[in-house]
Amino acid sequence: MQCFPNCMLSAYPLLVDGALEMYFLIIFSLADSTFTTLFFHSRILPGRSVLVFILCWTCGMPTSAENLLGVSPRFHPVRMHASPYNDVQNPGGRKQNILTAMVMITCEEGDPDISKSIADQLDTLIRRGKIIKNEMAVFEAVGQRRKALQKLYDVLITVPPTFCGAEQSFSSAFGLFVTKLRSSLKDETIDMLWAMSVFNLIRCFHSAALIFRSSSGMNFSTAAEAAFDITVNIEMKRGNSIFELLNLLFKPFKTHKLDSAPAQQVTVTRDEAMKYLREMLLVRRMETTASNMYKEKQIRGFCHLYSGQEAVAVGMKAAMNEGDSIITAYRCHGWSLLSGITLKQVFAELAGRVTGAVHGKGGSMHMYNAKSHFYGGCAIVGAQIPLGTGISFAYKYRDEKKVSFCLYGDGASNQGQLYESLNMAKLWRLPCVFVCENNGYGMGTSVERSSASTEYYTRGDYVPGLWVNAMDVLAVRQATKWVAEYCREGNGPVVLEMATYRYFGHSMSDPGTSYRTREEIQKVRKLRDPITGFREKMLSANLATEEELKDLEKQVRKEVEKALEEALKDVDPPLELLYTDVYKDTPNLVLRGTSADVVTVLPKTLTSDVLKI
Repeated sequence: MQCFPNCMLSAYPLLVDGALEMYFLIIFSLADSTFTTLFFHSRILPGRSVLVFILCWTCGMPTSAENLLGVSPRFHPVRMHASPYNDVQNPGGRKQNILTAMVMITCEEGDPDISKSIADQLDTLIRRGKIIKNEMAVFEAVGQRRKALQKLYDVLITVPPTFCGAEQSFSSAFGLFVTKLRSSLKDETIDMLWAMSVFNLIRCFHSAALIFRSSSGMNFSTAAEAAFDITVNIEMKRGNSIFELLNLLFKPFKTHKLDSAPAQQVTVTRDEAMKYLREMLLVRRMETTASNMYKEKQIRGFCHLYSGQEAVAVGMKAAMNEGDSIITAYRCHGWSLLSGITLKQVFAELAGRVTGAVHGKGGSMHMYNAKSHFYGGCAIVGAQIPLGTGISFAYKYRDEKKVSFCLYGDGASNQGQLYESLNMAKLWRLPCVFVCENNGYGMGTSVERSSASTEYYTRGDYVPGLWVNAMDVLAVRQATKWVAEYCREGNGPVVLEMATYRYFGHSMSDPGTSYRTREEIQKVRKLRDPITGFREKMLSANLATEEELKDLEKQVRKEVEKALEEALKDVDPPLELLYTDVYKDTPNLVLRGTSADVVTVLPKTLTSDVLKI
């Protein structure tokens, strides 16, 4: 960021790779100013081309791309597209001059043919309407207050993806920008409109960078790691003041009775990013396959799917230490897969096959793997909460530096056993993280209709809490690591609210559209999907190429198809196993059945013989 008298210039990298760099510039001025070429002098190197998306916002100054860039012997614009919007009236009476420009710049010592080729491709994309399409629509609508407000509510309910490599926090820089903007605009509603309009432009520029990168035909090398500012998806609600909105706008976390919060700057390596994406794709594909299995009557009974919530399990698992435990509710397929149970075992269990995770006896809701400290799903709403608290008590009693993660949904958040467990955990300072997976609906009831307070991270009252944007796998990882260390240091329990969303109904018997609209589901898929969002981050950070990610998706699809095929070949468990595995050591008991016959229960030691495995 460069600061001049009454002026601010902020530059954010979109893509930096080899001979090409892309930047997004915000220039804001409260008075007539002449802008220098300082930024370009410091950035452009011999042999490089720079693509710059510019938003210039001034008061009382006729602006053009030419006098904005100035004259420099070191570089020249190869191609320029500028869209001036002058004399826009604001409530304070000032006239705003707005310029958007997309400029292709090359150093004089660079290769003009390469720059011309890039510029030609940009021209083609612009003519086809693929770049910066209608990017100024919100600015044109600012004069029509009600229409503009409605448009922003419909379109700008989320912030755009963040950019890697920024020299300082995007949120703090843009916060300063909005603060300066407030000094010239007095109406709070229009103030927010202008601020969010800039967000819309940033979203367009980011999309343009991705489109250009994928369509340019240039060979980009992948990066070893990338740094991100985590941003949060929020919905603008009626009644919020501008200060409340701006306070939430850039925060992936909200705290309750905590003196600090997880850092918003995270670093992820290429290998880590590929692993997280692969795991989320596996869970998504597995759940889609399970949906088809249910429709084909290969799954009987209940079936609760995890689609949409993948970032919670993947992000948490990435941050947990070996020995930390998980216990969750009935929506447990994703956790099962990430806790050492194979795809084949998941499908076999869903289909009731003997080679399933629990020999075909548990089905959708009762998978577990004690070896990896995954103590399973639980069909009784909220019943796993005191069990998870008990696990943390065992860790405390044995003086083990382990943490128990106890998951429950927003539908279970009003259960009395939750508050009893919170009380005991706080009283004994147990290393327990109470994780509320808030997907917005408990069966068919929205959180607003079921809970007097929907801020579940504050429900512990005297227990500290943390709210997380759980549609971002990196935010989940960051938050989980932070609260785990908090517990490990002996500070006691924490309530961790994961703000997420489920795409399917409560179970497969629920279409999921009687209490919410299809449009709502599609809007979340389009704007907040954890897989799509992370995929875009990886591409923008140059952690992978489009071709690599497409290959990964193909591999995942084949892996799931193969696992399903193998699972369905297995047999059902024999009736002799009906009463085994009820107790750890099944005794030789005599039970009375429905007939006069006496049934002798087989001891558990015979299970392996019966299974022939």
